[in-house]
Amino acid sequence: MSNILITGANGLLAYSLCDVLLKKKHTIYATTRDFSKSKVKGVNYIKLDFANNCVFSDLPKKIDIVIHAAQSLKYHQFPEESNDIFQVNINSTYKLLEYARNIKVKKFIYISSGGVYKRKEESIKETDDLLLPSELGMYLGSKICGETLSQSYSKFFDLVIVRPFFIYGPRQKNTMLIKRLMNNIINSEIIKINGKNGISINPIHVEDASLAITKIISKLNGNHIVNLAGEETFSIKKICDEIGTFLGRKPIYEFINDEVNDLIGDISFMKENLYSPKIKLIDALEELKDSIKFEKTP
Repeated sequence: MSNILITGANGLLAYSLCDVLLKKKHTIYATTRDFSKSKVKGVNYIKLDFANNCVFSDLPKKIDIVIHAAQSLKYHQFPEESNDIFQVNINSTYKLLEYARNIKVKKFIYISSGGVYKRKEESIKETDDLLLPSELGMYLGSKICGETLSQSYSKFFDLVIVRPFFIYGPRQKNTMLIKRLMNNIINSEIIKINGKNGISINPIHVEDASLAITKIISKLNGNHIVNLAGEETFSIKKICDEIGTFLGRKPIYEFINDEVNDLIGDISFMKENLYSPKIKLIDALEELKDSIKFEKTP
C-alpha cells in the first residue's frame, strides 16, 4: 500500500478519492484550506491555503504518490480574482512538483481539464489539438501551464495528466453544470440553449472518475495523458429533458441561434487500460436531487 497526498480535499473529485483510496488501505494525507467542512474519517488532513502563497514545510516527507486536484474556485471571476487563479492553479503546482522531486515520489497525477481541447465534431482523443493560447482564457490557460510545468518534471517520477470531462455527483456545487440545470428546472428558470439542442457532452459520475484514478495508481507506469469521461453522450437539451421527466416538471427553454461546439471525450484509452464507467446519469438523478440546495441560481 502507498502513502498518497491529495490536494484540494474538499473538492468533488478529491473528497471522493480520499474515501475510495482509504478503503483500499492506502495511507491518505489531504490538504484543505477549510477545516470546517465535512471530512473523511481516517484521512490525515493538513491545513494549507494555496491562494496565500503558502509554504510546504508541513507536508509529509514520505509520500509515494501525489494527486494534485486542487483548483481555484474563482475561475469565473477574472480579472478580479486572477491572483487566486494564479496562486492555486500555477504557483502551487510548481511548488508541489518541487516538493515531489525533493522527496522522490514515484508518481504525480495532475488533474487538468477536458476543456483545453479544440472543439471538433468527433470525440476528442488525447493526441488531438488543444485550444490556442488566445482561446483558452485564464482558467484553462492556467491548466495548460500546470500541464507544461508537470511535463518538465516527468524525468523525476511517473507523470499522468488527467483531463476530466464534466464530473458530476451529489457533493457538486449548485453552480456546476448538471446540478445547475436541475436547479433551473426546479425553480422554473429559463435555460438558454445554443442551436437546437445545445452542445453534446459525455459527463462522468465522480465515483466512476475516482475508480478510474485508482487504476492509474495501480496499473499505469510511465508518462501518460488520460481523458476521463462517461459512456453516455447527451446534448444539453437531452439532459434537461431527462431531468424534467424525472422531476415531473417541464423545462423552460430559450433557444439562441449560435454556433454549437460539442465537447465529447474519447475514452478508448481509459476503457482499455483502466476502467469502464458504470453509473448512468438517469440513475444518479435521485441522489443529485436529494443533495441540491433549493435556491435561486445566482
